[in-house]
Amino acid sequence: MRAALLKNLHREDLNQYEEAAATLRLVALTLGMDEDTARARMYAAARGTSTEDRDVLEQLFAAASLGSWQSFTTNKLRVLRYPEVIVQAMQAGLHYSIAAVIAAAPDAHQAELLVLALGGAGYREVNARRAALEARPTPLKVDPTRVTEVGKRIGSVKWLGTLDDKAQKDLQSWLNRMPDSVRKAMNLPD
Repeated sequence: MRAALLKNLHREDLNQYEEAAATLRLVALTLGMDEDTARARMYAAARGTSTEDRDVLEQLFAAASLGSWQSFTTNKLRVLRYPEVIVQAMQAGLHYSIAAVIAAAPDAHQAELLVLALGGAGYREVNARRAALEARPTPLKVDPTRVTEVGKRIGSVKWLGTLDDKAQKDLQSWLNRMPDSVRKAMNLPD
């Protein structure tokens, strides 16, 4: 199995996904564990949180002429977690650097970016389009008139003074249930 993986890794027509999958299988075989555990151990070694596998990885990648295991872990291993449509595009020839830009984009933008890339756009063009898509303001999903009116009322000390004890407790209870995302957006303390 090891010999077959090494032979496969040195094929001319190997795409980035196949290379990452075969390399991970080889690492898993060498370390004597399943692929998910091997992936986790490679990430831990690359972060420096675990040093037990570093020597084995250095020797394996050098002996197999696979380049740097750190570079592989940082740049290529993640392709195995890409959405299936991006993996299929890579298997059809999409370069992994462009695939990385698409995979890092929000799910809602990936299809548009993939169409752009498959239409011949290069890395810079796809990356620029991603930045433009992510810079778009989010359409309002709240009624601005209602929010403004609530803000005016709550912001009025005079109005707050007209509330009886029950209304004040209810208002405080309502404020305490404020979602964290809203609290953070308003820069309010926890």
